[in-house]
Amino acid sequence: MSFKMSSEYIIGLGAILAGIGALIGGYGAFRSSKEQGKEQAALRNKAEEIAALYKKIAELNENIAGSVTGGNSYCYVTCINDYLDQNICEFVLITNGKFPMYDVVANITDYRLVHKLESHGEGYSRYDKGTTSITIGNVLPGRAASITRMPLPNDIRHDFIVEFSARNGIYIQWVKLRKINGKWKHAYRVVKSKKVNTVDNESGIIYEKIDPGYPLNDKKEVEWNDQNPFKQ
Repeated sequence: MSFKMSSEYIIGLGAILAGIGALIGGYGAFRSSKEQGKEQAALRNKAEEIAALYKKIAELNENIAGSVTGGNSYCYVTCINDYLDQNICEFVLITNGKFPMYDVVANITDYRLVHKLESHGEGYSRYDKGTTSITIGNVLPGRAASITRMPLPNDIRHDFIVEFSARNGIYIQWVKLRKINGKWKHAYRVVKSKKVNTVDNESGIIYEKIDPGYPLNDKKEVEWNDQNPFKQ
């Protein structure tokens, strides 16, 4: 009897010890898993911190480059209606963007004069003779300044193309003016020329402003490429 009880005792004790061992092992595995989870979370946080640091460095480099080249800043001109009523076009330069622009030159082509020279037999030189070049220099962002005044014939439409060259690229602006019911309506479009670079948006248009009431074609669009000043 005593031997039988001793065997059962030993078996029971072994089962208890095995259970305790399993509990200890489970706790160890749980603790190890928890520690691994903490380490993984710490690694993720560190990776996010490094990524944020790289982003700040990239932004800083972009700002440094922009402050030297002009970045994505651009300029355009607008015309003052009061002067248009006096047959004078005063071109006012406006700069958009957060960086200054450097070494800016504006070449303003008067397409009325170009077509007039063409009718007199002028060849390609008519574009040179119909273009006024203005050295502007460096301009600060968010500023507006008059750059020139041009006399205009007494008419109800005028068309100009302005090419801006600067350290950060070449920009082309269409300037279209129409007098409708005694009031001047303006249409402006600016693109960055692919001669140097291209802008992010697919069309290449970086600025466009069309006054309400400006005449549109059958597709409800501005005829940007129609520069014939004698066409009504």
